[in-house]
Amino acid sequence: MSSSDHFLPLLLDGPFQSWGHDSRFMRRTTSLYPTKSGVIGLIAAAMGLAKGSNEEEQSLRQLNELQMTVIVLPRPKPGLREPRLDAAEQWLEPRRLEDYHTVAFTREANAEPARIAKLEAKCIKPISPTDRASEIKPTHRQYLVDARFGVVLQGKEQVLNNVAAALQNPCWGVWLGRKNCIPAKPVFVGGPFEHAEEAWHALRGKAGLPPQCLQEQFTQVVEAVDGTESFNDQPISFGNGQSSGPEGRKFLPRRVKVMPKSGVEHPSTST
Repeated sequence: MSSSDHFLPLLLDGPFQSWGHDSRFMRRTTSLYPTKSGVIGLIAAAMGLAKGSNEEEQSLRQLNELQMTVIVLPRPKPGLREPRLDAAEQWLEPRRLEDYHTVAFTREANAEPARIAKLEAKCIKPISPTDRASEIKPTHRQYLVDARFGVVLQGKEQVLNNVAAALQNPCWGVWLGRKNCIPAKPVFVGGPFEHAEEAWHALRGKAGLPPQCLQEQFTQVVEAVDGTESFNDQPISFGNGQSSGPEGRKFLPRRVKVMPKSGVEHPSTST
């Protein structure tokens, strides 16, 4: 990254979040941290980038060049006006919740093209009594609750200016991983800023954290060439406008390193 890079902080705060990076079909899991594909997808929606369009392709190239740092921000327990950062019992930690759904006309992992075409044709019609008995299937979906994250994007000032403008006046709705995960607070914090410290100060203030706390006091997920974890969440394309499914989606792997509060690398992010 260039010394002329700027920094744009985002606040991902909501009662439900879900950041899947390898989920398909009947079981939709979530990572414990926001994925880059999820954050860029949020930005792409704010920008109004149509799936499969030339504008999306060009914008994703620029957005993928941004370095992303995730900061796990604790949420104070209800009723506490000034919780102490050193009192762990006064803060909530993110945890997974698995919800049970039923869905109709979902595609199986081994579905043949003819079967897929049949399911897609049925999706646009009211469900019949016969299909109600045969085509409705259970699906398990995970969410994060009590989660709150800071995200700092680092890169070219003009690209970050475009992101900031879109988040302040989004073209389409933004959500935290899934459409039912609505932000409880504005995602935009301020900036872009010239220095990382300014971005952290703005994020810390928006999150209501004590003014003396440092970014290093919180678990961070940073992009690193020598990272110990690899997520397939660097988006090349989010698909096309004819389908809301995985058809046409393309991602590249991205290596990350988890730095806990002590500053020592965490052995795994996949639990």
